[in-house]
Amino acid sequence: MSKLVVLLVGLILLLAGCTSDSAPDPASGPLVVIGTSPTPTRTTTTTTTTPRASIDPTECSAVDLDGEVEDYPGAYDGLTNPAEATRKAIIEAALSCDFDALMVIPVVFPEYGPAGEDRTYIFGGVTTDFDEFVAYDQDHGVLRKLALTLSSVPVDRFETEFNTGLHLIGFVWPPEPDLYDNQTSTKLTLEETWDADTIERVAALNDLTSAELIASVAEPFNSFSSFGVLILDDGRWFYANDIG
Repeated sequence: MSKLVVLLVGLILLLAGCTSDSAPDPASGPLVVIGTSPTPTRTTTTTTTTPRASIDPTECSAVDLDGEVEDYPGAYDGLTNPAEATRKAIIEAALSCDFDALMVIPVVFPEYGPAGEDRTYIFGGVTTDFDEFVAYDQDHGVLRKLALTLSSVPVDRFETEFNTGLHLIGFVWPPEPDLYDNQTSTKLTLEETWDADTIERVAALNDLTSAELIASVAEPFNSFSSFGVLILDDGRWFYANDIG
């Protein structure tokens, strides 16, 4: 079971207030690369939204992107219309340092009470407080990472059903590499899993060189970590933070 699946199982149990002694049993297996839709035309996203007057734009981590990013077609392969609309809304808000807009983008499971309403899984809930969100961005550069994650790396489709009856479908950036060959029962290197372009893009997202990312995944731990974003197929924002 992948680390992302394990993470999501824990999140669902907490949000839903599940009291069962048995753990959820994902029925659909690991992430599956999409690739079922035509490859979109490369486009450029530009935003002119005016940020809150009290915020110095130079304090926003995305300011170095100069208000635009060039979309990598694989970053939105096969998305549903609501998920694509949310992807664009997050990018535009991040590029324009519009913290207010990011604070009101719909998140997952608000009907379950405080755990959903306080946006716990979007940067640990900092998006419920404007000043705290700004400070978090200054410390962690998350607006820049949001814009780059949703525009510059490929996407995978996540689908699973829990024993609570909840059926969850979403899209995750970047893809989680499959570092184990079930047929041969051997571990794989990142270079055996991803092409050089994907490695370079994900490394840049995490302020690493390709060699550093490859080394971080190598033995003895053979594990992958990255900044990641998850949006559900209905357009609700599920997760944004480090995964691994």
